Amino acid sequence: MQIAEQLAVHLHNKGLGLFTKESNDGNIYIDFVPSLQNSITIINRPGNEADIRNSYKTSGVQIYYRGTDNPLTSYEKAEEIFNALNGLKGKLNSSYVVQCFSFQSGPENVGRSENGWFEFSMNFLIYHAT
Repeated sequence: MQIAEQLAVHLHNKGLGLFTKESNDGNIYIDFVPSLQNSITIINRPGNEADIRNSYKTSGVQIYYRGTDNPLTSYEKAEEIFNALNGLKGKLNSSYVVQCFSFQSGPENVGRSENGWFEFSMNFLIYHAT
């Protein structure tokens, strides 16, 4: 199971969204940004170069949250997602996460969608072992 899918399951288990691998019935997606409000997209990004001193893999992910037309509740939800991932350590489905950390101090407001919904971006680097 790729790390993005494991993070989708983690957010689902935390009650922050609904991830269904077999269909598009949920609101958590991988590498696809739907035109839906309250949607979470996990976009695979490259990690750091390999380190011969350890066997950890690094993966980068961008979390893209499209909220509603309310800036306060949209930011609060983005912050919940951020807090569920930043500092994440330990067993995560089929991987062991050594460290998951963000490059920023919180969700970044990237503006509004064509429908007027507030959108946020968060970037993480994950050190993990399978």
